[in-house]
Amino acid sequence: MKQYQINVKGTNYNIAFTSSWVSVNGTKHKLRHLPTKRLLFMPMEIEVPVPDARVLIVTGTFSTDLVVDGQYVKNGAPYQEVGAMPPWAYILCVLNLLQVLNGAVGGLLAVIGIVLTLKISTSNSLGTPVKLLACIGYIAASWIAIFALGIFLVNSGVVSV
Repeated sequence: MKQYQINVKGTNYNIAFTSSWVSVNGTKHKLRHLPTKRLLFMPMEIEVPVPDARVLIVTGTFSTDLVVDGQYVKNGAPYQEVGAMPPWAYILCVLNLLQVLNGAVGGLLAVIGIVLTLKISTSNSLGTPVKLLACIGYIAASWIAIFALGIFLVNSGVVSV
């Protein structure tokens, strides 16, 4: 459980959250009942009910943080709103989804690829060429990794063709 102490216009708030609920000064709210900005199936921003401030739980690629009035609580850095998902990102998500054809390892790579594509494509801090290169680079690297794993398993005798 993550906990934060914030001060909004002279009022102190104790905010704690887990993957299913958020507590504001001891009052619990289920996350699924709060206003949420989603991309495909992933919640990107969840609004926390704090009067006189815009408080968001923001999911990152590897962590979840709290944002108060446009600034991260953890380090004070400015927060950039999640942008709209560009059309090319849907195509790249489908290409990532094709990894499911490669079994459990491919399925894991597909999920990672879709999450990374959603996070990277909606980032406002990167230019479009960089976003495209990063997303396409992951797809290429994941397919190369699957083929390399297959070749390794065949050559080591674990799997026969």
